[in-house]
Amino acid sequence: MRHTFGAFWTCLAAMGAGACSDASPPAAEGDITASLSGSVNKQGSIAGGDKGPTASGYGQTVLDGTNGVHVSCKVSPSGTTYKVQAHIQSAEMAVDLASGDIRSEATMAFLLPGTVETFDSVDQNNNSAATCTVTTDAPYIVRSQSIYASFECPTVRSSANVSDVARASGFFVFTGCDK
Repeated sequence: MRHTFGAFWTCLAAMGAGACSDASPPAAEGDITASLSGSVNKQGSIAGGDKGPTASGYGQTVLDGTNGVHVSCKVSPSGTTYKVQAHIQSAEMAVDLASGDIRSEATMAFLLPGTVETFDSVDQNNNSAATCTVTTDAPYIVRSQSIYASFECPTVRSSANVSDVARASGFFVFTGCDK
Protein backbone atom coordinates (compact mmCIF):
# COMPACT_ATOMS: atom_id res chain seq x y z
CA MET A 1 0.00 0.00 0.00
CA ARG A 2 2.85 2.34 0.81
CA HIS A 3 4.27 1.83 -2.69
CA THR A 4 0.97 2.78 -4.31
CA PHE A 5 0.72 6.04 -2.41
CA GLY A 6 4.39 6.79 -3.12
CA ALA A 7 3.78 6.30 -6.84
CA PHE A 8 0.75 8.58 -6.65
CA TRP A 9 2.70 11.43 -5.06
CA THR A 10 5.63 10.96 -7.46
CA CYS A 11 3.22 11.11 -10.40
CA LEU A 12 1.49 14.14 -8.95
CA ALA A 13 4.75 16.01 -8.46
CA ALA A 14 6.24 15.07 -11.84
CA MET A 15 3.28 15.59 -14.15
CA GLY A 16 0.53 17.44 -12.39
CA ALA A 17 -2.73 16.17 -10.97
CA GLY A 18 -4.56 15.84 -14.29
CA ALA A 19 -1.98 13.52 -15.83
CA CYS A 20 -2.30 10.90 -13.08
CA SER A 21 -6.00 10.19 -13.23
CA ASP A 22 -7.33 7.12 -14.96
CA ALA A 23 -8.28 7.70 -18.57
CA SER A 24 -12.01 8.03 -19.00
CA PRO A 25 -13.59 5.25 -21.03
CA PRO A 26 -14.17 5.97 -24.70
CA ALA A 27 -17.62 7.18 -25.70
CA ALA A 28 -19.86 4.60 -27.34
CA GLU A 29 -20.08 4.71 -31.11
CA GLY A 30 -21.77 2.57 -33.69
CA ASP A 31 -23.87 2.20 -36.78
CA ILE A 32 -26.35 -0.21 -38.27
CA THR A 33 -27.51 -0.99 -41.77
CA ALA A 34 -31.00 -2.48 -41.61
CA SER A 35 -33.51 -3.57 -44.23
CA LEU A 36 -37.13 -4.61 -43.82
CA SER A 37 -38.60 -6.62 -46.67
CA GLY A 38 -42.10 -8.06 -47.00
CA SER A 39 -45.32 -6.11 -46.52
CA VAL A 40 -43.10 -3.12 -45.72
CA ASN A 41 -39.90 -2.43 -47.67
CA LYS A 42 -37.64 0.05 -45.91
CA GLN A 43 -33.95 0.40 -45.27
CA GLY A 44 -31.69 2.74 -43.39
CA SER A 45 -28.35 3.45 -41.80
CA ILE A 46 -27.53 5.89 -39.02
CA ALA A 47 -24.44 7.12 -40.93
CA GLY A 48 -26.57 7.32 -44.07
CA GLY A 49 -26.44 5.90 -47.57
CA ASP A 50 -23.69 3.41 -48.24
CA LYS A 51 -21.59 4.54 -45.24
CA GLY A 52 -23.00 1.93 -42.84
CA PRO A 53 -21.55 -1.48 -42.01
CA THR A 54 -21.67 -4.21 -44.67
CA ALA A 55 -20.41 -7.77 -45.08
CA SER A 56 -17.07 -6.36 -46.19
CA GLY A 57 -16.40 -3.75 -43.49
CA TYR A 58 -17.38 -1.63 -40.50
CA GLY A 59 -18.34 1.36 -42.59
CA GLN A 60 -18.50 4.68 -40.78
CA THR A 61 -19.48 4.80 -37.12
CA VAL A 62 -21.19 7.67 -35.34
CA LEU A 63 -20.02 8.83 -31.91
CA ASP A 64 -22.68 9.17 -29.19
CA GLY A 65 -23.91 12.76 -29.08
CA THR A 66 -22.82 13.63 -32.64
CA ASN A 67 -25.52 15.30 -34.76
CA GLY A 68 -28.29 14.23 -32.37
CA VAL A 69 -27.35 10.54 -32.49
CA HIS A 70 -27.62 8.56 -29.26
CA VAL A 71 -25.57 5.37 -28.87
CA SER A 72 -25.50 3.18 -25.79
CA CYS A 73 -24.22 -0.35 -25.61
CA LYS A 74 -22.94 -3.06 -23.34
CA VAL A 75 -20.91 -6.04 -24.57
CA SER A 76 -19.81 -8.32 -21.75
CA PRO A 77 -18.36 -11.81 -21.49
CA SER A 78 -20.77 -14.46 -20.24
CA GLY A 79 -19.09 -17.86 -19.92
CA THR A 80 -17.91 -18.86 -23.40
CA THR A 81 -20.04 -16.25 -25.15
CA TYR A 82 -21.15 -12.62 -24.81
CA LYS A 83 -24.26 -10.75 -23.71
CA VAL A 84 -25.08 -7.68 -25.76
CA GLN A 85 -27.45 -4.77 -25.20
CA ALA A 86 -27.36 -1.90 -27.65
CA HIS A 87 -29.43 1.11 -28.64
CA ILE A 88 -28.77 3.51 -31.48
CA GLN A 89 -31.07 6.36 -32.44
CA SER A 90 -31.11 9.30 -34.81
CA ALA A 91 -33.94 11.64 -35.78
CA GLU A 92 -35.05 9.19 -38.50
CA MET A 93 -34.14 5.78 -37.19
CA ALA A 94 -33.80 3.72 -34.00
CA VAL A 95 -32.75 0.14 -33.30
CA ASP A 96 -32.62 -1.83 -30.05
CA LEU A 97 -30.82 -5.14 -29.58
CA ALA A 98 -30.76 -7.48 -26.58
CA SER A 99 -29.32 -10.96 -26.17
CA GLY A 100 -28.72 -13.44 -23.42
CA ASP A 101 -26.19 -15.27 -25.59
CA ILE A 102 -25.27 -13.33 -28.72
CA ARG A 103 -24.23 -16.51 -30.50
CA SER A 104 -27.70 -18.02 -30.26
CA GLU A 105 -30.62 -15.60 -30.57
CA ALA A 106 -31.42 -11.95 -29.93
CA THR A 107 -34.47 -9.70 -29.80
CA MET A 108 -34.45 -6.61 -31.98
CA ALA A 109 -36.75 -3.64 -32.54
CA PHE A 110 -36.57 -1.32 -35.56
CA LEU A 111 -37.91 2.12 -36.44
CA LEU A 112 -36.65 2.88 -39.94
CA PRO A 113 -36.89 6.01 -42.12
CA GLY A 114 -40.32 6.46 -43.65
CA THR A 115 -42.11 4.35 -41.05
CA VAL A 116 -44.14 5.57 -38.10
CA GLU A 117 -44.31 2.27 -36.27
CA THR A 118 -41.75 0.07 -34.55
CA PHE A 119 -41.13 -3.43 -35.87
CA ASP A 120 -40.29 -6.06 -33.24
CA SER A 121 -38.88 -9.55 -33.68
CA VAL A 122 -41.65 -12.06 -32.92
CA ASP A 123 -42.17 -15.79 -32.75
CA GLN A 124 -44.83 -17.89 -34.53
CA ASN A 125 -47.43 -16.85 -31.92
CA ASN A 126 -46.79 -13.12 -32.41
CA ASN A 127 -45.01 -12.86 -29.05
CA SER A 128 -41.95 -10.64 -28.77
CA ALA A 129 -39.15 -13.17 -28.83
CA ALA A 130 -35.44 -13.79 -29.30
CA THR A 131 -35.79 -14.91 -32.90
CA CYS A 132 -33.04 -12.93 -34.64
CA THR A 133 -29.89 -14.80 -35.58
CA VAL A 134 -26.69 -12.82 -35.05
CA THR A 135 -23.54 -13.99 -36.82
CA THR A 136 -20.27 -13.15 -35.08
CA ASP A 137 -17.98 -15.67 -36.82
CA ALA A 138 -15.20 -14.36 -39.11
CA PRO A 139 -15.10 -11.90 -40.75
CA TYR A 140 -17.27 -10.53 -37.93
CA ILE A 141 -16.06 -10.16 -34.35
CA VAL A 142 -17.35 -9.94 -30.80
CA ARG A 143 -15.16 -9.14 -27.82
CA SER A 144 -15.48 -7.26 -24.58
CA GLN A 145 -16.82 -3.75 -25.32
CA SER A 146 -17.10 -4.23 -29.14
CA ILE A 147 -19.15 -6.13 -31.70
CA TYR A 148 -19.35 -6.20 -35.51
CA ALA A 149 -21.94 -8.67 -36.79
CA SER A 150 -24.65 -9.49 -39.29
CA PHE A 151 -28.24 -10.24 -38.28
CA GLU A 152 -31.31 -11.92 -39.75
CA CYS A 153 -34.78 -11.72 -38.19
CA PRO A 154 -37.17 -14.07 -40.03
CA THR A 155 -40.26 -12.27 -38.71
CA VAL A 156 -40.74 -8.74 -37.46
CA ARG A 157 -44.21 -7.35 -36.89
CA SER A 158 -45.46 -3.78 -36.72
CA SER A 159 -46.48 -2.57 -33.28
CA ALA A 160 -49.20 -0.41 -34.88
CA ASN A 161 -50.52 -2.76 -37.58
CA VAL A 162 -50.13 -6.49 -36.88
CA SER A 163 -50.80 -7.31 -40.54
CA ASP A 164 -47.53 -5.60 -41.46
CA VAL A 165 -45.08 -8.48 -41.31
CA ALA A 166 -41.57 -8.30 -42.66
CA ARG A 167 -38.14 -9.88 -42.54
CA ALA A 168 -35.25 -7.80 -41.16
CA SER A 169 -31.58 -8.17 -42.02
CA GLY A 170 -28.40 -6.18 -41.99
CA PHE A 171 -25.17 -5.44 -40.17
CA PHE A 172 -24.21 -3.54 -37.03
CA VAL A 173 -21.08 -2.33 -35.29
CA PHE A 174 -20.75 -0.99 -31.73
CA THR A 175 -17.56 -0.08 -29.93
CA GLY A 176 -16.62 1.79 -26.76
CA CYS A 177 -19.35 -0.17 -25.01
CA ASP A 178 -19.56 -0.78 -21.26
CA LYS A 179 -18.53 -4.19 -19.99
